[in-house]
Amino acid sequence: MRPGHWSEYIKGTYQQRSDTLHLKGQFCNADYTLKEDAGCFRIGIYEEFFKVSKKTDSVIQFSSTSNIIPVNARLIKHTTCNPKAL
Repeated sequence: MRPGHWSEYIKGTYQQRSDTLHLKGQFCNADYTLKEDAGCFRIGIYEEFFKVSKKTDSVIQFSSTSNIIPVNARLIKHTTCNPKAL
């Protein structure tokens, strides 16, 4: 962990309706095991609603309904799926 930066992991489900994304789950470790009480990091249940908006062809912004800092997701690699018959 770098000073001033950290990563949080959540194991759960998501649901999208129109322009709203609903995430619900529990905080976990990087290997997806459930977190134990470890001081200043968040633990327990995570539930959040985001408004989803497209900013450019390669950027989607998630604006939380309870937080003022938006999250920008950038497309890193475009892949094509070619389904094959079973």
